[in-house]
Amino acid sequence: MQTAFESWFRQKYIEIKRNRWNPHVRESYSFIDHVSSQENLVPDLRRVLSELGFKAIDIPLWSKRTRNKREDYSLYYFDSLVPLALDAFSDEMDVLEYEVPAWCKQRQSSE
Repeated sequence: MQTAFESWFRQKYIEIKRNRWNPHVRESYSFIDHVSSQENLVPDLRRVLSELGFKAIDIPLWSKRTRNKREDYSLYYFDSLVPLALDAFSDEMDVLEYEVPAWCKQRQSSE
């Protein structure tokens, strides 16, 4: 039985694969010079604003409102989804020089 996340991801994977051939998506890669994660949003935004010559602003932090959710996002990815996720995001990971997370490597080597 598929979970809601697995069903959602498989559908998104199909859309990503379809859009990968869209030339507008590939053309936009050269305009990306920074990617921030939610975990580093505040310091990253301050750094970018400073680089652009703007005054740093305070960002209101949201409390976690995801009761009964898994603490670690990697736990949502069943082993069967890891290769799909790596394939879906491989172009972006290459362009942004993002390394494959250790948990992905561990799951791939355990297959």
